[in-house]
Amino acid sequence: RVFARDRRVVKPFMDGRTPGPDALAEATGLLSAGSEQDGGVARRELHKLFERVVAHPESEACRTINAMNKVFRAKVAPVPGALEVLVAAGFELRLVVETSDSGVETKSVVYFWPEPDLASDMDGWTAWFDFVKTVPEALVD
Repeated sequence: RVFARDRRVVKPFMDGRTPGPDALAEATGLLSAGSEQDGGVARRELHKLFERVVAHPESEACRTINAMNKVFRAKVAPVPGALEVLVAAGFELRLVVETSDSGVETKSVVYFWPEPDLASDMDGWTAWFDFVKTVPEALVD
């Protein structure tokens, strides 16, 4: 249900948009238009998340958000504009299905921010990281 619910928010927003500065400006505008209290909490949570990515861009853990996490569902996901900020920055909503050795299937929903391969695409990685560094500032009100 989390995947379907979030997809109904992020897919229409990204239709016709490409992740980057323009989409991010639109998404932060949506975040600002909401309640000051909820928007402020979501903005602070997102800012912390993006600061971690700036500090550790190579870390997949820092670029992965468990969309089913209780704190994320309570403080970020319900706030208009918050999920849009994630996808506008380049996070992708993913349904991850894993099967254990005993055949038990588990599903999780994550937002994942893919990193260009530094070894094969230095220019692409540099452009990506230059943008990554701008995102926390875009969230400062």
